[in-house]
Amino acid sequence: FPERPGALDCSYFLRTGTCAYGRNCRYNHPRSRNHVSVLREAADELPERPGAIDCAYYLRTGFCKYGGGCKYNHPKNRHVDVPMNALGLPMR
Repeated sequence: FPERPGALDCSYFLRTGTCAYGRNCRYNHPRSRNHVSVLREAADELPERPGAIDCAYYLRTGFCKYGGGCKYNHPKNRHVDVPMNALGLPMR
């Protein structure tokens, strides 16, 4: 995969280690896997974006696979009050 110093890192490559665009990708593909672990540590602080749609994956699991690059909102108070029926199941 191409190394392009000065370009943004390929987020898909950082997550998976592969890139569907291959040599045609315009982003940087760092050789060092240590770089990836540093980014994952920095991604622990997920962005709050008031007015944006809440990240459904984050609301379910408390983790976001896209980290700081996710375009959705990650509210600090992720507990959503869902009305329950008599069986204790969420109502639709």
